[in-house]
Amino acid sequence: MSAADFLFSPEVQKLLTVLYAAPADEQFPTAELARRARLAEPEATATVGHLVSSGIVKRQAAKAEQPETIRIDRSFVFHDQLRSIALRSFAAAEPIRSMLRSRFK
Repeated sequence: MSAADFLFSPEVQKLLTVLYAAPADEQFPTAELARRARLAEPEATATVGHLVSSGIVKRQAAKAEQPETIRIDRSFVFHDQLRSIALRSFAAAEPIRSMLRSRFK
């Protein structure tokens, strides 16, 4: 449970965790984003659609035999605030958990 549960659905939190934990402007095919967020691909696709229509993420058109990719839209009017909320509440937790799991198996 995170402090942002009242603002964002679990699916949105999972996708934003992956996107904000990645290096700036890293792009993900939807299938990879779904895998990393541990969501079913149809669920991730629907949530990505919501995030695109909200302006939080951008789609990058597919190029010759490469799938369409998704990335954070840094020009989103509330980008800095959303990033701050994500990093303080849910996005920072997963990388820390992963590090602790790998160190203390």
